[in-house]
Amino acid sequence: MVTLTTGVLSDSDPQSALSALVRHAREIVNAKGAAVSVPVEGEHEWRIAVSVGTLTRWQDKRIPLEGSITGEVVMVADPGTDDRTHETWPDALGVVGQSVAVPLRGERGTSGVLILARGPGEPDL
Repeated sequence: MVTLTTGVLSDSDPQSALSALVRHAREIVNAKGAAVSVPVEGEHEWRIAVSVGTLTRWQDKRIPLEGSITGEVVMVADPGTDDRTHETWPDALGVVGQSVAVPLRGERGTSGVLILARGPGEPDL
């Protein structure tokens, strides 16, 4: 965990730090997939910057803030769970079960959203 914190705070290689965070979080909760979304400058969308497991198919996908769990988490700055991932990502139906989204916050507000997903029919997170 010290490596993750140091990498994120040092800002020396944010992509490596985010990759380590995603892999570590997936292992901790035994998720089928994990990802981090980040804001797209000047737009009301976020982009999947790093993904592993079942969420790799959405690498670089843009997520609208309106109507998505990512948007809800960004607006309220609290973690949220959602069984309706397929409504935002129709191609997730049958691939992704319950998801949880956690804001990555710093002094400047929410800079990312960690998304963890179970497989269909797996126990809730």
